This record gives sequence, structure tokens and C-alpha cells, in this order.
Amino acid sequence: MLGLILFAVALSDPVVLHAEMPAPDPRFHAVHARSVVEVRVAPDGSVVEVHTLVRNPFVQTILERASCDWQFAPQTDGAERVYQLTYELPEDGETEQASHFEMTRDDALTVRVQYFQSTLLRLTRPAKPPRCPVHRQAMQIGVVPLGYGLPSFSFDPRAEEVRDVKVHFFPEANMSAEGGCIVGSERKAEVYYCAKCRQKREAFFRRNPWLREFE
Repeated sequence: MLGLILFAVALSDPVVLHAEMPAPDPRFHAVHARSVVEVRVAPDGSVVEVHTLVRNPFVQTILERASCDWQFAPQTDGAERVYQLTYELPEDGETEQASHFEMTRDDALTVRVQYFQSTLLRLTRPAKPPRCPVHRQAMQIGVVPLGYGLPSFSFDPRAEEVRDVKVHFFPEANMSAEGGCIVGSERKAEVYYCAKCRQKREAFFRRNPWLREFE
């Protein structure tokens, strides 16, 4: 699923500027009456990644070609969106209405669009990855838990010891991320981390396991 976990909750309606219908082909209708495609949409509204949730290669090709040409309204918050497109041939007597967006063409193929908010907070990637100030090597991208609320501080001497060691020996281990006080749908976040910092961190807590709770 695009390397992401999705919530099936409609948080806002997508604004579709252009919906590309799959190329008419009787073989498509013979194989799948209902097919689902997930698209990752850039802040400018263009589709940048497509994932077809069907196993048939022929159906995948038809749906991916069509889905790549969809265009959505730009996002003012500069964030990416994930949408799920359901290409569906209604069964006889079906009366269900599309919840957000529906398009019908002459052969009765309908497209239904449902909105999903990503639970992953993505990084804005610079031209070059940042370097660790301690180990002087380029940092990597990883996924860590995302917490909300004010950072907690402990004045316990053991917590002070952990903070001091962290600053000097593994400042870029980055095992978690802070999401601020306003709780969003994101539950994990991409972060830059230094591999050597994480090695140093793990070695420190192997030697001092009683200090893990004070990190």
C-alpha cells in the first residue's frame, strides 16, 4: 500500500479537476467488475505514484495508465495526499450513490473516489541529505513513532546523564519524532538519522540497561 498505513476515514473531499477513464475494452469488464487503485498525489495535484490492488497484469496496466492522468486541485498546506479510486461496473439494480465523486460514461463504468489521510508524516527531501555533526557522515531516512503534546523533561540525575551522553555521542539517533500539540492523523514520521549514532546509542544502553527508561 505505497509503503504506508491508511485510515479509511474521509477527512475532506478531494477536488477532481480531471478524471481519466480506463480505455474501453470488453476484456476488462470480463475480468473485474470492481477494481481499486491507490494514488499518491503531490501538493500540486498531480499523481506521482500508482498502486493497483488487483493481481491481474492486464487489468493493472489499463488502470495504472488511466490513474496516472488524474489531476486534483492543489493543496494549500503543501502536503501529499493518498486517494483510493474505485473503478466499478454497477450490478443490476444497484442504487448506492458515490460518497464523494462519481463519473459515468456510455458503457456504465463508474469511478468512485474516497479520500484517505496518510498516517505517515513525510520529510521534505533536500538536494543533499544532512550530515551528522559528530560522525560527519550523510544521514539516512527512517520511520519512527510520532508523539504529540509537549516534550517531557525529567530532573532526575539519571535523565540528565542520558541527555548529556546523547548530546555528545549520539545526537542524531532520532528514535522518535515530536508532532506538536495539535494531534493529527499521522502516527509515524520519516526522520533523518545517523547509523553510527544509533550504533553508539545501542551500545550505551547495552552497558547501562537501567537507563533506557530515562531516554
